[in-house]
Amino acid sequence: GRPPKLSDAERTRLKQLLQADQPWTTPEVKLLIEEEFDVSYSQRHLARMLKSFDMSYAIPRPESPNRPDDADDQLEERADDEDEYEENDVATDGGTVVGFLDEAWPQPTANSQRVWAFGTPRLAKQLPSSDDAVLGFYAVIGTSAVACKPDVSQSSLAEFFAQIREQNPTGRILLVCDNFSSHFAAEADDAATEYSITRVRLPPYSPHLNPIEQLWKRPAFTSPVTRNPPERFVPSIASVEAILRLRRS
Repeated sequence: GRPPKLSDAERTRLKQLLQADQPWTTPEVKLLIEEEFDVSYSQRHLARMLKSFDMSYAIPRPESPNRPDDADDQLEERADDEDEYEENDVATDGGTVVGFLDEAWPQPTANSQRVWAFGTPRLAKQLPSSDDAVLGFYAVIGTSAVACKPDVSQSSLAEFFAQIREQNPTGRILLVCDNFSSHFAAEADDAATEYSITRVRLPPYSPHLNPIEQLWKRPAFTSPVTRNPPERFVPSIASVEAILRLRRS
């Protein structure tokens, strides 16, 4: 057959270049090969070669470069530190509700372009903001809760803590959340004490440890990508509640 366009040494060099500056779109890889080695490949042949390098082709997962390497261990240690507690008037049955808290804003667009990378592709991304927020409590033990609020102020968080307690009337509540200021503001502190809610901080830049993050990526919370996206896109609370129940099943 015809000799390969790239020698073994050139293929090794190409793999090094790809590893040094990933992720890559297919046109970017094609241009890189043309500029570095003065050869051209069809997209089909290029895809076969990149797969032979054990590269994946997927939509990148947003990730902060500041995330600590031991984030998983940090969360486990923080949860263990809260393992011992004294029951109060609310937590009388000795049971513990465990769940994850997060807020999100509807996204008019979403990651949709697949890229080439070694391992799971990740991409730093600034999410759009909106005045309308959805607060979610995803219970791995207990009953989940969700609410639509005009903001994520400490007052809104305090009201949502009351709703979480209403959904889980007995037992202590262990609530895992990030370091957002409203989660630990004065009104939230008072509500947490009143409703026997113990908050455990997620390590910084570690949303991958919060399973409710996957909820915000579901169709109920993202609108289709359009040339003129709507100014407001508010998901129905019923649809979000349905997803919370689905993730428990």
